[in-house]
Amino acid sequence: MSSIVFRGGEQWEGHETITSKQLLLLFPHAAYTTMRTVGRDFVFELDTHLDRIVAATSKRREVPVTREEVDRVVMPDLEKAIVSFEKQFESLEEDQEFRIYLVVTTASDRKESALDPANLPLLQSPSIREDRGESSSAEEAEDRDRDKLESWVFVEKMPAPLTDATGRMRVEVRQCTRQDPTIKSVAWVKERQWIEKEMKPGTNECLLCDEEGNIHEGLSSNFIVLHKDSNTIQTSPPGTVLLGTVLKIALSCAQALGMNVLHKEPNILEASSWAAACVTSTSRLVKPVNEIESLVEGK
Repeated sequence: MSSIVFRGGEQWEGHETITSKQLLLLFPHAAYTTMRTVGRDFVFELDTHLDRIVAATSKRREVPVTREEVDRVVMPDLEKAIVSFEKQFESLEEDQEFRIYLVVTTASDRKESALDPANLPLLQSPSIREDRGESSSAEEAEDRDRDKLESWVFVEKMPAPLTDATGRMRVEVRQCTRQDPTIKSVAWVKERQWIEKEMKPGTNECLLCDEEGNIHEGLSSNFIVLHKDSNTIQTSPPGTVLLGTVLKIALSCAQALGMNVLHKEPNILEASSWAAACVTSTSRLVKPVNEIESLVEGK
């Protein structure tokens, strides 16, 4: 498997087969973000990603974390991980971009993970046991330093977007809403697993709508539509979803081209008025949708 994991500034040896989802689920409530490289030398919209970490981590602490704290912990590890990945996988094509999962944990996140029996098999290397502390003195030290931040950086090849057998981009629509859609938290990765398991083979994304048929976002993407009879693109309002880095740029480009942007949830019942629909995300960029299947009764 072409991936590596860095934790606390060091490569996590012996865990080369761990997947990004397995890593995320080690920390059920930690802050995370998904990034991509541009020309391998830059991380796309890095400032936005780091601000996300600040917002999500601060929400779980009595004393909010600062951007300076996050930068101090994350930036050295991020650079080490990208450089190390590039050296270890020199055979990759020159235009191969990287996908990066960044998880920032507090001591309470790490303690919570260690107490989860389902995760213990992944946490049994000697270095992890030593760092977590199996003696009472180590546990006391962790309690005293509960808000210490640690970064986990997972780097892999940017995968090709999932399509069906004919190469078409297919999405489903299901009735479901998130409790806190503006925060990037591992909790959502865990909560959405039941939907991912029920998605049909070849389906790239599941769009989430409310009981009225208003589509808010995808499981891991934003959703935009282009109207047939007007120079207008439509997407969910700010504050109701997490504004993705790719959507942010797409909206800026649309406005620069003189297009109108309507911040209102597209409704599945109005799909016949759409000229096109797209999902946007770090992995997909702006990906046109070929087929939408509504699994909502009566819609």
